[in-house]
Amino acid sequence: MQLYAANGTEAQVFIIREAGNGYYTITNRRSGKLLDVSGASRRSGANVHQYTANGTIAQLWKIQENKDGTVTFVSKLGTVLDVSGGLMQNGRNIQAYSPNGTIAQKWVLDKN
Repeated sequence: MQLYAANGTEAQVFIIREAGNGYYTITNRRSGKLLDVSGASRRSGANVHQYTANGTIAQLWKIQENKDGTVTFVSKLGTVLDVSGGLMQNGRNIQAYSPNGTIAQKWVLDKN
């Protein structure tokens, strides 16, 4: 996955569905694939990509609400969705990383 400025395409639309026990799956509307931590890795810096649904914990996420109105996506593996290097630039890698509360791990849900 990569960070990219809003462009109105379906490639940037995700469907969040309940999966039970407070977890969700996040599916890309265009590809139909789920947000997945590559190799079910628990290490910081593990790649996050789109992958065919397979029922593994690498595709399960909790949505943690933050006091500033943002959310943090917490993988069942224990890491969180994170922008590599915290740099908000097109093409930056989206990775799984240890929670640290930085802006690189905070997201805004647009429910349109």
